[in-house]
Amino acid sequence: MIRINPWLDQKFVPLWFLEYILYHEMLHAVVPDKPQGNGRRCVHTDEFNRREREFRFYKRARRWEDENLRALLQ
Repeated sequence: MIRINPWLDQKFVPLWFLEYILYHEMLHAVVPDKPQGNGRRCVHTDEFNRREREFRFYKRARRWEDENLRALLQ
């Protein structure tokens, strides 16, 4: 189950950004975590990051997130 944060349910949040969030979360289901030596696990592995960059609006979504994160958190 993917839960979308209610903060993203605002008129100024573009649909393509929500698509990016869904894509990112679905990747967690198909790209395995990588155990680290300290008992923790890495969930954003090189493979995860490579596949995430394949999203058609990746750069646009990351830029939008950087520019609007403050507004989302208020």
